[in-house]
Amino acid sequence: MNCCANLSNLVIYRALLSDPIVNALRRPKEFFAPELEGLLLVAAEEKGLTGIIPLEYLLSAIVHEQNVFSAVAEKNDGKIGEGLARAAAHDIVIMREFVDDVFNRYKNHPLLGNYTPTVFRPLPGRSKLEKILLHAEGDANGRQAVEILCSYYNDYGYGAMLDNGAFAWNGELECLSGTKNYSDMTFDKLYGYDYQKEELIRNTEAFLEGKPANNVLLFGDRGTGKSSSIKALGNAFFEKGLRMVEVKRHDFAGLPKVMQELSRWGKKIYRCFR
Repeated sequence: MNCCANLSNLVIYRALLSDPIVNALRRPKEFFAPELEGLLLVAAEEKGLTGIIPLEYLLSAIVHEQNVFSAVAEKNDGKIGEGLARAAAHDIVIMREFVDDVFNRYKNHPLLGNYTPTVFRPLPGRSKLEKILLHAEGDANGRQAVEILCSYYNDYGYGAMLDNGAFAWNGELECLSGTKNYSDMTFDKLYGYDYQKEELIRNTEAFLEGKPANNVLLFGDRGTGKSSSIKALGNAFFEKGLRMVEVKRHDFAGLPKVMQELSRWGKKIYRCFR
């Protein structure tokens, strides 16, 4: 059975089989199909993919998927049971063969083999994914890949948590929405307030490490760096699992619902009240 057909044996990542692009990639005869090329170009621009677009699309689709493996690993600090680890390894071996096939088919494609999007958006932790799915020497059974992917989900999350460093609570719809075009603010762009910045960083590090940490109240005149400090924190500790949630003053009565929504994630969440 070839790798394209073998994809039907996925257990945990079966949702990939309903992806129209993945299904088209399973049909090698559609290598130059205009319909597939069009779908991949749209995906490249929407997601900011660069390089070998079918490969990059697959890597993104795999780690964005919500399934029992990604959810349990993200929720439990990258720790999963033996049974789930075996099932994940089974799927990784299957996906690895398919990804390798797609890479070899498209690496020299005249349009999709070296594409540059209008706006490039790097996939967080992509080097880890390449190690799992493209350079897997010495890991024929996929068990090392499972450990790396568990670490990936713990660091970056999946789905919305992978795409967004910050969220806003919509009180009317009672849901979180990712903050698009999140600031690129960093602490080295904030001048002055060295003591305050050090205390904020120290307290956040303790929070992320599960040590005693304080609630933080930032106050001061408009333009003194309160919001910028929060944005810098989100960027500095994104890869350690920190995410920001903004709750407006008029939504304070809905805090129990906010907490209920956040409880399904394992990420460390800063609630920012304004």
